[in-house]
Amino acid sequence: MRSIVIAAAALALASPGYAGTLATSFVLQAPGQRVHCDVVNVGASSVTVKADLTGLNGRVAVSHSASLGPGQGFGVVGQCINPGGTPPGCSGYCRFTATHKNQIRGVLTVTPSDSDSPVVSLAAQ
Repeated sequence: MRSIVIAAAALALASPGYAGTLATSFVLQAPGQRVHCDVVNVGASSVTVKADLTGLNGRVAVSHSASLGPGQGFGVVGQCINPGGTPPGCSGYCRFTATHKNQIRGVLTVTPSDSDSPVVSLAAQ
């Protein structure tokens, strides 16, 4: 029994899985507006990060993973092109998963279709 516990602990430590997740609140954006999920490594060493733009139905609309060195970042962008509901619009949130979540900061930003000027920004927690 003891060897099984030790083997399970060793496997858990060796797994390349993600150690933590940060997420934003959800937003409702108007038709044509874009949602940006941006993440940056604020730590002193490299970190593997996955960014997901996720709909309220749980379906991931846009996803990207990368290894980020200190000070590096990336983003994913989605646009509301098939709105539904009343009033018509799309809804979603950003989820950032990292090997060391204390090394990352993430933000969701909504912009108009014709500009990069933010309409709203939400920090990931």
